[in-house]
Amino acid sequence: MNILMFYNHLHSLDPVIYKYLRKQAKIFTISKNKTSDFFINKDDNVNNKKFSSFLKKNKISYFLYSENSSYIPDFLNLLPKEVIKVMFLIDTHISIKRRLPYFSLFDLILLVNFEQKEKLLKYNPNIEGLLYGGDTETFYKINKSKKIYNITFDGNIIPWVHFQRFIILLYLKINEIPIFYTSAKYNQLNSIYNQTKILLNRSPMGGWNMRLFEVLSSGTFLLTDKTNNDIPKIFIDKKYLVYYESLSDLKNKIEYYLTHEKERKKIANAGYNFVRKNYSWEMQIKKMLKIFYEFKFKEFKREPYYLSLFKLNTFSFRNKNIALRDLNLSIKNNEIDKYKYIYYRSICIIYLTTTSIIIDILNYFRINAIKFFQR
Repeated sequence: MNILMFYNHLHSLDPVIYKYLRKQAKIFTISKNKTSDFFINKDDNVNNKKFSSFLKKNKISYFLYSENSSYIPDFLNLLPKEVIKVMFLIDTHISIKRRLPYFSLFDLILLVNFEQKEKLLKYNPNIEGLLYGGDTETFYKINKSKKIYNITFDGNIIPWVHFQRFIILLYLKINEIPIFYTSAKYNQLNSIYNQTKILLNRSPMGGWNMRLFEVLSSGTFLLTDKTNNDIPKIFIDKKYLVYYESLSDLKNKIEYYLTHEKERKKIANAGYNFVRKNYSWEMQIKKMLKIFYEFKFKEFKREPYYLSLFKLNTFSFRNKNIALRDLNLSIKNNEIDKYKYIYYRSICIIYLTTTSIIIDILNYFRINAIKFFQR
C-alpha cells in the first residue's frame, strides 16, 4: 500500500501520523518543505508532467490529507482517478459546518467526532470514524519526576473559539486557585505533564481532544469537562480520569484530588494503561489502513471539484482572490451556470470582506487575553 501524504510540519499531528504510518506502509510526502519527496514551490505551482511521473513511479494508490486550517492543497485536481483521496478530519475545535465543503473534495472522510457520522452522510456517503491515538513514543512516564505544579492548563485561549476555557481560567483566578498556564512546544509537554499533579482540560466545542490521549499516555491525572458525546462511555469517570460538570464542581474536585494522592495516582495509572493498551497511535494507524484497504473495493461518485474548492476557500475565511479564481474555474469547466456564478460571487465578496474586519478585531482581544493569564 503506497500512500502520498500532504505533510504540514507546522501542524503538530502531521509529524505524529507520519511517524507511525511509515512503520506500517510505504509513504511519500508532498509539501512546501524541500525535504519532502515531492516539493511544492511557494507559488503553489505543481508541474503536471513531473507530478504524474512521480505518482506513477511510486505506484501511489492513496492520497492522505490531515485537515488543518493553514493550507488547502490546490493540486487535488491533478491526482488521477485511480488515486483515492482521503481526508482525516482532525481539527475538532472548528465548527463542522465550516468544513462541509471539504466533504465533496475527497473520496473518503475519516472523522474523529464519529458521533456526527449519521447526520453528515448526506454530504459524503463515505465517512468512517477514527479516534486520535496516544503518541506513546513522545508521552510516557518519567520515573521519580517531582510534582512541582499543582494544576496545569495547556492549550489555546482564543476567546471566540475557546470561550469556556477563558471563563474557567478567569473563575480559578478570581477564587485564588493557582494554576500554571503553558502553551509549550509539543516535544516539551511530556516533561511538564510529568511534573503536574492535576492536568486541567476543557474540550474544544465539547468534542474529542488530543490532549486527553497525550495526558493519559504520560501517566498524569486528567480532570476534564463532561461532554455529551461518547467520551464518557469510553473513558470511564473516576476510573481512567475525572470529569467536572460545573465551575463549582471543578473547584471542589481540584481541592479533593490535591489532598487524596493515592486515589489520584490510582486513576492516573489506570488511564495510562488503558490508552497504551487500546488507543495508541500504532493501533489507530492499523485501523486506518484497514479502512483504506476495504474502501478500495467500494464504488463511489465524485462531486464537482472547483465549486467545492470555492466554497471551502470562502467559508474557511481564505483569500478572496483565491476563492474567486476557483469560482471562475468552476464556470469554465461547466460545473455551474452564469446565474449561480453571479450568486456565489456576490456571497464571496460580501462574506470575506466582512469577516476579515471581524477577525482583526477578535485577534486584538485574543492577544490581550493570553497576556492577562500569563501574568
